[in-house]
Amino acid sequence: MGEEENYEKSKNDLWVLDPIDGTIPFSHGLPICAFSLARVREGEVILGVAYDPFSDRLLFAQKNQGAFLNNQRIFVSKATSLERQVVGIETWSKGTYYTNLPFSVADEMSKKDIIIIHLCSIVYTAMLVAIGEVAGAYFAGNTAHDIAAVKLIVEEAGGKVTDLFGNGQSYSKPIKGAVISNGNLHDSLLAFIL
Repeated sequence: MGEEENYEKSKNDLWVLDPIDGTIPFSHGLPICAFSLARVREGEVILGVAYDPFSDRLLFAQKNQGAFLNNQRIFVSKATSLERQVVGIETWSKGTYYTNLPFSVADEMSKKDIIIIHLCSIVYTAMLVAIGEVAGAYFAGNTAHDIAAVKLIVEEAGGKVTDLFGNGQSYSKPIKGAVISNGNLHDSLLAFIL
């Protein structure tokens, strides 16, 4: 299953691939994009790989084995308050689950002294969550290939990933967006949309 939307509904064991997440920055010569690959079995991610070719950063995780950046163990941030924290808000015009989510959330967060970034690559943004540089991120799309690999990487680094309603979801079919966090701030991030 990949970005070209070749969802095979009968498959219980599949590879989920996004060869270039961040095509807009990439096509404009900006070094903000990532490759991601996940192994999904019965809707659950059991292996995740994300690669930033410009910084030569390879993040990977296996279920219950921890998350790593170029063979060094990684962890999400320990922040317990969203104040002065960086939060990514990513969306895509096609397949958007909540069309206005990015705008309404950004507006509310700007009133609370939260730093908002939009990098045009949810994989890249989630990689930053996994290494503790960003506290959380929102994804308003429905494409599993954008989240599958980083879901496991972030969780194995100590974070949390749910759909936009705070629930778990299958990554072998379209998803209901994603909230990605360091775990401590997950409920606070969900509160902006629920």
